[in-house]
Amino acid sequence: MRMKKKLLANERNYVGKRLDEHTPFAVQEAFRTMRANIAYASAEDGKRVFGFTSANACEGKSLLTANLSVSFSMLEKKILLIDADMRRPAQAMIFADVMKKGQKGLAEYLVGIAKDPKECLVTCNGLTLLPSGQTPPNPAELLASARMRELIEKLSAEFDYVFIDLPPICQAADAAALSPLLTGCYLIVRSGVCDMREVAQAKEMLETTGARLYGVILNDIDVKKGSYYANKDYGYGYGEKLKKGDRQQ
Repeated sequence: MRMKKKLLANERNYVGKRLDEHTPFAVQEAFRTMRANIAYASAEDGKRVFGFTSANACEGKSLLTANLSVSFSMLEKKILLIDADMRRPAQAMIFADVMKKGQKGLAEYLVGIAKDPKECLVTCNGLTLLPSGQTPPNPAELLASARMRELIEKLSAEFDYVFIDLPPICQAADAAALSPLLTGCYLIVRSGVCDMREVAQAKEMLETTGARLYGVILNDIDVKKGSYYANKDYGYGYGEKLKKGDRQQ
């Protein structure tokens, strides 16, 4: 398991992995299911600001958060995706095709280089992204600042959902700093990578910070092993079969 984590640490190539019409149908369906569950769970919440974290790195947290945001934007909802993982940001790579040279981000706004958040926002097919920006020396302090609190209050009033890509909860205090600002939090667990002791530790740390844990999302399941879809047509009018190597987010 530890060797697998070491290898996964180098998986930073996101080309072709963002959700679109070419994504395998089973994966699209998985995101639709998550989308429906999150929408239902938060139906009575006035402010919908959700954080997504994992116990450790390399569990697919950032890509899953990005693709879930894309899925919500397909419903013509106003979605803001914030990359608050300032130690090891990924959203600028996932959305590399729409990033501009010298693009400012969350760090620049929090330290005052950018005066208006709109200077830092990037749009992509109806989705709005606030990238991490340059890596600061004190991300936990910036995320716990009054300026961050004011930013979330302002932007949550302008968007239907705000999704925040948080650092791994067991590796940095940054996620804990944002807990008071969240409507709820989701814990991403990568199949075959994170064991139950790490999941329990992550859950305990979230509860200690006062975060409201909405659920756990099991990521990167091998659908050929014990899945309902294994060796079956997907149906739903597509008639598409599972291809070798397809994995479900």
